[in-house]
Amino acid sequence: MLGSRVGQNFRHTLYPSYKSNRPPTPDTIVQGLQYLKASVKAMSIKVIEVPGVEADDVIGTLALRSVDAGYKVVSLLLVLRNLKGT
Repeated sequence: MLGSRVGQNFRHTLYPSYKSNRPPTPDTIVQGLQYLKASVKAMSIKVIEVPGVEADDVIGTLALRSVDAGYKVVSLLLVLRNLKGT
């Protein structure tokens, strides 16, 4: 499982207005993700978070490195906005 922490990342440093038009993430989502992460870890599934980097960027990097190493890559994504119904 790949996750992103809510808050600033490297793009905010490069582009201060990055995602400035989006409302803040609701506390219920932030809390729910903490429970989800704990549940996933309890099932011995690896959780990967890279501070300051969004999950989709980590997924892209891992996919490219895997292809370069000779693996075939399939990625399934669950995007948070889908959970919020937007």
